[in-house]
Amino acid sequence: MANRVVADVLSFDLTACIRELLQHGIIELGRGQTDPKQLFLKRGKGLYVVQFFEGSYFRKPQSERTTMQQNTIVNDPLYQPLCAIGVDAAGIRRLFKQYSRGLIQRWIRVTDAAMHETPRGFPGFKTSPAAFLMDAIQNERMPPDWIYTHEKELKRQAWETERRRQATSEVELREQYKVERFAALQAYLHTTDGRLQYESYEPTFREFYRTVEPDRFREAARDAASGKVEREHFQYPDFGVWLLERHPLSAG
Repeated sequence: MANRVVADVLSFDLTACIRELLQHGIIELGRGQTDPKQLFLKRGKGLYVVQFFEGSYFRKPQSERTTMQQNTIVNDPLYQPLCAIGVDAAGIRRLFKQYSRGLIQRWIRVTDAAMHETPRGFPGFKTSPAAFLMDAIQNERMPPDWIYTHEKELKRQAWETERRRQATSEVELREQYKVERFAALQAYLHTTDGRLQYESYEPTFREFYRTVEPDRFREAARDAASGKVEREHFQYPDFGVWLLERHPLSAG
């Protein structure tokens, strides 16, 4: 068992770190304790003692501990990207131990872009991608200007792609709207009201088109009568309302 004095510990979110240590068996709760917060003991105003109890990890053989450490590194989400860049296991362990994850992630992104995306302005690797990344992290360099230009161009391309996708989607939706509206009109024309309305208009149009379009007067009369019923009696939501009712995500 080890004790540690921490000043004003409640102002820091240490419980997440403690839970991580508990999960890996580095420490464990004391007898009767069920929550990491019970490890904190107040000794005065702004003064606390934190009791850490040695976990099962330290009771394992050294060889098993080494295996656990290696597995932890291998399972880290940054491990495979670093391997793909060419950093060896010893280099990865050194990076994890000495540098912030934010710094490592930043240079993984820069190096990966340089390797696979042919960004404009990148002069090329002097030795290797791994050496490029290690040098940048160890010297805590600022990202090069070309990566900002490259990322901006990627965002522009993504915007263009999304704009084209949305335009294509709208065309397809408008075609679907036309199909559904036409089907609804045909259904209405087969109702009692729709049929009576159509039959009241069709004879007049037939006589008119018999004179002006004698070769197709019946077809023209049918179209004209259906169109008049559609305009004056048929009710169907316009495209915007239809889109909100049928495809709310597309409308957004």
